[in-house]
Amino acid sequence: MNVSRGVKFFHVLIQIGILFLVLFTPLAFGSIDLWATTVMRLTVGFITLVWILQIYLESKEEQSHLLNRSLTPLNTPILLGFILVVLNTCFSIYPYVTREWLYQFLTYGLLYLVLVYHLRTQRQLVGLVSILVIAGSLEAFFGLIRYFQGFTHLPGREVTQSTVVGTFISPTHFAVYLELLIPLAIGLTFLTQHWEKKLLLSLLVAIMGTALALSLSRGGIISLLLSLIFLSICLAIRRTDQKHVWILLALFLAILTYLSWIGITPVIERIEKTRVDGRWDESTLIRLTFWQNSLELLKEAPLLGTGLGTFQYVFLKYAPYLGESLRAFHAESIYIELLVDTGLLGLVVFLWGIQRVFRSALTAYFSPGERSLKLLTLTALTSVLAFLLHGMVDFNLRVPANALLLTTVLAILMVSLRFITTPQRKMEKGRGGGIWNPVFHFLFSRWPILPFWVGVFLILIFISWTAKAYLAEVYFQQAQSYQKNGRWREAFQAYEKAIRLEGGNAVYQTGLGNAYLEVGDKHITVQGEKEREEEKEKIQENWKKALKFHARSVALNPFEPGSHLNLGWVYARLGNQTKALAEFEKTVLLYPNNPYYHRNLARYCFLQGKPECGISAYRQALLLNISQLSDIFEECLLYGKRYSLCEESVPNTPEARLQFARFLVHKNLWSEGEAEYEKVLRLTQNDPIYCEEFARFYTQRGKHLKAISLWRRLLEKDPENVSIRFQIAQAYQALGRSMRRPGYGEVRSSEPEEEESEKKALEEYEKIVEIKPDNVQAWRGIGDVWIQMKQPERALKAYHKALELIPRQPELYGLLAEIYVQMGNLPKAIKAYQDAIGLQPHERKYYEGLANIYHQIGKSFEVITTWNRYLDIRTDDAVARHKLAFYQNQIGNWLEAVKETKVAIALDSQNVSYRRFLADLYLNKGMIYEATQQWEVIVRGNPKDPEYRLQLAALYEKLSQFDKAQEEYRAVLNLQPGNQIAQKKIKDGN
Repeated sequence: MNVSRGVKFFHVLIQIGILFLVLFTPLAFGSIDLWATTVMRLTVGFITLVWILQIYLESKEEQSHLLNRSLTPLNTPILLGFILVVLNTCFSIYPYVTREWLYQFLTYGLLYLVLVYHLRTQRQLVGLVSILVIAGSLEAFFGLIRYFQGFTHLPGREVTQSTVVGTFISPTHFAVYLELLIPLAIGLTFLTQHWEKKLLLSLLVAIMGTALALSLSRGGIISLLLSLIFLSICLAIRRTDQKHVWILLALFLAILTYLSWIGITPVIERIEKTRVDGRWDESTLIRLTFWQNSLELLKEAPLLGTGLGTFQYVFLKYAPYLGESLRAFHAESIYIELLVDTGLLGLVVFLWGIQRVFRSALTAYFSPGERSLKLLTLTALTSVLAFLLHGMVDFNLRVPANALLLTTVLAILMVSLRFITTPQRKMEKGRGGGIWNPVFHFLFSRWPILPFWVGVFLILIFISWTAKAYLAEVYFQQAQSYQKNGRWREAFQAYEKAIRLEGGNAVYQTGLGNAYLEVGDKHITVQGEKEREEEKEKIQENWKKALKFHARSVALNPFEPGSHLNLGWVYARLGNQTKALAEFEKTVLLYPNNPYYHRNLARYCFLQGKPECGISAYRQALLLNISQLSDIFEECLLYGKRYSLCEESVPNTPEARLQFARFLVHKNLWSEGEAEYEKVLRLTQNDPIYCEEFARFYTQRGKHLKAISLWRRLLEKDPENVSIRFQIAQAYQALGRSMRRPGYGEVRSSEPEEEESEKKALEEYEKIVEIKPDNVQAWRGIGDVWIQMKQPERALKAYHKALELIPRQPELYGLLAEIYVQMGNLPKAIKAYQDAIGLQPHERKYYEGLANIYHQIGKSFEVITTWNRYLDIRTDDAVARHKLAFYQNQIGNWLEAVKETKVAIALDSQNVSYRRFLADLYLNKGMIYEATQQWEVIVRGNPKDPEYRLQLAALYEKLSQFDKAQEEYRAVLNLQPGNQIAQKKIKDGN
């Protein structure tokens, strides 16, 4: 009785543990953080320990029955895989990280064994599947709600925008999670006989399918579709299950309908962006590059690989440059990463395990006889297939929540397979189990208690390892916090505790080395050159300690370039130039495509007086990333190098030279920039693209003749190019205008030369209209040239021609009005301005021109009406208000002038002109006090203007406020000690 109660109690504990894992791992952001992974491992260790104790209690009565349940087609591949990884750890280039992955896979293996044993009845099996489907549905529902609300953050996390991610960080992780659960939900739909349950499960499938699609994970969408096609084919082959194909089609239509209702456009756009104009998108290109370069690594360790988890280190030798803060951590493919990490043997064992799973599942499904769980077996296999297909383009084992879910699905598949293939009476008699059953029988018969105590001992070791790793990370984080706050003693102690717990972690060694290095550097900063000898010894001692720990870091992980870089700078501080240079060169060899490491090598070379080495390293950095040119140029100048020496660092390629030229122009180094543009032209043999940019550069510099020369080169290759001729015409126009300006220095100007430039501009415009008579810009250009040549009649003809082609051009009507004013034809000028206003009623200059004409012919009412008409449209135009006030004052509307000026001041309170005008209006009416108030405001806003203070002082005198007047005169003398007016006024006042 006591044994039975103990068994039930342990059974409940295992169920609670499994339920916790199912719900917790996705909620904790996929359990990617160490704390969440630790909780997951401890939970698995706990339920495994309970499971062993449960077996111990049951073994007295049902020994063979219990053992038989844990033997599945995957047992042998799992055991061989574990042995291989242990061997792989011995030959790993970084044993610590390989052991971490070993612990992680051991976690999944333990959970797999517990589930395979624990799921004893079909009810338990279906119940677990139901819980998984409910958890996935809640994840999908939560993700859709956040998608509709536009949230881009989870608590303390920033997630990908405009996608559904649930509680995961990445949409890809979320897609993997759902693609494992959707087939299981479909399997439940097949199994249930109740229509209300079918409808509910169909709704859940639609929600999960929509969420997966809106995650915009192309790998997830395609993998699910291919796996469902596989499911449909299997159902269609087996006659008794052909009816379920229609259910599957209905579910697909439900997902499509729901997705269309929500919005399918983002999904279509995401898939279309995969290949645009015959080119792959950036993410696809990165994957293709990873896969191609990863295969090169196979040559270095073909059989056993470089060690689980070491891909991110060994791949750097072949990795493309992704940016300063980006790095390739995985191969974006399970198969390629396993091939690199575990070699051909590891991949073969993995593929062999897959083969055993599919062969066993498909054999059982197509075997004669009817079993309800055959459909669940098939859909579980479909989940595994979706995961494996997605694994071709993504390393989806990186997320513990997804890896644990895959483990659970595999256990469900194996248990359902056991229910199908093994009759109940055989299970009870303990038959089956293959070659492992006699081994277990021998152990239990000879030493019945030994296997259980060994199991308990190993699980306790597993739990202690997990706790130790987490505690070490806690100490490490504390150490970094102490270091940041300058609490060095506590930082060193925390680092040492972390290293004592996890001495094989190179990151901890690097952290402690950096701490000692920082302490040594701070002593230099604080003490400077006057430090005592004992302080020098302390600095050297700290640097030597830093050297010790950085050297350990390199020894633990020799493929990490950052560790070699740190070690190199420590050697540099200690004066060991040979070893320092060797470490910098190793850094470049380990990650040759990262310009950051080349730049560090260059800095060291320059510091050591080796400019040739530095220039070569900088040049390589620029070949890898030309956008760093600005920073590198500044670094060259920082090291005291001349421009000519910095220029040698730039690769002799057109793109690099062009970027350098742009940078020099941005720095206002015009002559140097011009020289670089010339080099670009020589390198490209006058490529039209570079010629065009160079011509624009000369135009910007005002060197129009050189710009014209370049445009002419382009025109020779394409004489019918209207846009080039237009550029030439504008250049000639600008040349003519610049000749008219005083101080023109490109050529010695004279009136014939000016006319010659304008005539050439006119010729180009006329050639354009010959080629393209309806070119409005060319006709406008002709008009502009005639205006420039002071021939308004001809300009009128050109402008009218442009208006015939496109009548609605307010700018042209404005130009016509100006020409008519010059010619004295005011009625036509008024008509032109009115036409311009009709086309562009918000433009003030047209109203201003029209008002000036009315003022010129003495039509005051029309002047006021014109400005009021504009202000009805643009009430907030302070300039227009001031103009209206001016005209109101001229016709004697003093009160209206004051009113409009006050409005202008309210719109632009900092404008001195408006306040001066208002003050003058007050003075004209003898309102000295009001005028003084305005000048007081002006002086407060411009206290350093002596003229304003003199004006205010004069007004104070008129108001008999002589003390204030004297203050203003003294303030004027402070600003202008030699001001005679202020001196005289102060003298008279005294």
